[in-house]
Amino acid sequence: AMDSSRFLFCLFPILFLMINQALGAEVCINEKGNYTTNGTYQTNLNRLLSSLPSDENGNGYGFYNASYPLNSSNEHIYAIGLCRGDAKAEDCRSCLNNSQYALPQLCPNRKEAIGWYEKCMLRYSNRSIYGVMETEPSSAYYNINNISSSELDGFNQELRKLLDSIRREAAAGGSLRKFAFGNTSGPTFQTIFALAQCTPDIPEQKCSDCLVGAFARISSFYGKVGGGVNKPSCYFRFDLYPFYDPTTVKQLPSPPPIHSPTPSTNTTNTSQGSKSSKSRTVIIIVVSIIASLVLAMFMGICLRVRKAKKKVQSNLIPDNPYYCWKCSDTGTYTPGDMYQENLNNLLSSFTTNTGISSGFYNFSEGQDPNKVNAIALCRGDLSQEACHTHLNDSINALLQNCSTHPKEAIMWTEHCMVRYSNNLIFGIEKADPIKFVPSPNPAKDSAQFNLVLNPLLSTLIEKAASGDSTKKFAAGHATVPGGETIYALVQCTPDINHLNCSHCLTEAVSDIPGCCGGMQGGRVLKPSCNLRYEVSLFYESTSDLPVNIPLPGPAAPAPKGGTEQFFSFPAF
Repeated sequence: AMDSSRFLFCLFPILFLMINQALGAEVCINEKGNYTTNGTYQTNLNRLLSSLPSDENGNGYGFYNASYPLNSSNEHIYAIGLCRGDAKAEDCRSCLNNSQYALPQLCPNRKEAIGWYEKCMLRYSNRSIYGVMETEPSSAYYNINNISSSELDGFNQELRKLLDSIRREAAAGGSLRKFAFGNTSGPTFQTIFALAQCTPDIPEQKCSDCLVGAFARISSFYGKVGGGVNKPSCYFRFDLYPFYDPTTVKQLPSPPPIHSPTPSTNTTNTSQGSKSSKSRTVIIIVVSIIASLVLAMFMGICLRVRKAKKKVQSNLIPDNPYYCWKCSDTGTYTPGDMYQENLNNLLSSFTTNTGISSGFYNFSEGQDPNKVNAIALCRGDLSQEACHTHLNDSINALLQNCSTHPKEAIMWTEHCMVRYSNNLIFGIEKADPIKFVPSPNPAKDSAQFNLVLNPLLSTLIEKAASGDSTKKFAAGHATVPGGETIYALVQCTPDINHLNCSHCLTEAVSDIPGCCGGMQGGRVLKPSCNLRYEVSLFYESTSDLPVNIPLPGPAAPAPKGGTEQFFSFPAF
């Protein structure tokens, strides 16, 4: 009887994992090293994990954080546990208790590991992880059922609105809990349910950034009725049935009373619509409008090839511009001073440097406070001669159009990018300013077009991000069944690493529906990366990579009564 009890005790965590595996994953992080079986590290790790789901280590709202000293040299083991915002206290602790046995079994002797399950997340490490926003490793999973092609555009439009709403609400959730859920009506009277959550130890902006990056991974399971993405600091999920329970969400403490609150008529269907949040929404909207007006005064002007046919948003350019620039308002130099001399010397050196053939230049000139840092990036398919020609044109245009003598500016053209600053810009992922250039022509079948475009870009992003410190570039094409051939190009400045390049381009892909959705082409321009796609070849054919996109079969009926089938991506 004793042996049977022990067997069942050891078997239960494995059964727990089998049940939860479809909606989660485990990642054993090899780079952080291994510990010795039955050694001090394993003993202290077991003590830490067994004590983690306790009142002493929790904040009362499903978040647990603790550390355990490893030795006398002040080294520690750190652990974080996060339960889903609607998990009951007993379900939360049960999930964490089971995962504390299961995760070390699946990641034997690893000093760092993470596991995501339906009701909780557990991670541990030999480095401090509290208060640090981390987006990798990550995993994705999806419901195998498809949205019909006729409903795909409408479904994705409503899903984007819902996810954006719960992202903002979760991020603003405070230091006790960053969790939000909601639902919206999709096409043909379907209801889309979604939730999002961050670990509450990261600030509002970091939570928002983490979720934006997670939403971008939807492109890897585009067209599915449900799915989700897990990251160390955040996660989200959506489906066509209510997989969460609003009635079990523990009420947060009431905020301090607000005197003379501003009336609001906000009726967004999300999880925490109190009066104080409505007042905050009004204030945020007013401040955002004022900030947008101030920002618009300093927006770069894009030189159009032909006259725009309609008014568009400040970052949206209706026709393909040859030049597009942004002159910063963070400070100016005086004509003829040392800063201008250093700037001119630095930029001119790019077009005369014959020792670099990769098309990427990053140099500095002078000493503080007149030091200038600059980056130039030619399109990855250009020869050195063509690169120098286009750089020369771009530099001249940038200096002419930023005639207010800003200490920081950027110029994009069809063939290259040039930027300079009095701040450090090397090796740093920079997402703004950003410009969008949509094609004026609609795709023949936008649903089919997107089913090919998204995996094509994902393939190219992985290839580009895997490049070396001289070039991170990829170009290729794929054919839409019965439609167009899509040619696409992605590129990062090679001074950023694989993770930053992938993140920059993935977020650029997530911008496509808002700027260029349903069109035959588009460009997303950022300081650290850019992408472009068209239905005609616009780059050198020698750089072309044919990409075979396996399309999904005909749409299956949506699951009934909560029955679902999921496919889980391997974590990476």
